[in-house]
Amino acid sequence: MAKDVTTTAKVVNQSIQEEGSILKQPKSVWAVFFASIIAFMGLGLADPILPITIRPTVENDQTFL
Repeated sequence: MAKDVTTTAKVVNQSIQEEGSILKQPKSVWAVFFASIIAFMGLGLADPILPITIRPTVENDQTFL
């Protein structure tokens, strides 16, 4: 019984070590992560400007929903 517990603990410890850290990701994962951050930052910069750029082109009979 004690050997089973020891071998189980070794297997669990080995699987944890094989998983590694969350920081050890492929380069493609980091590229998507940073691209999404840049995209959301750009959205935050463009969002306040959008109503200003749309307003002159809209005719008086159209309304925003």
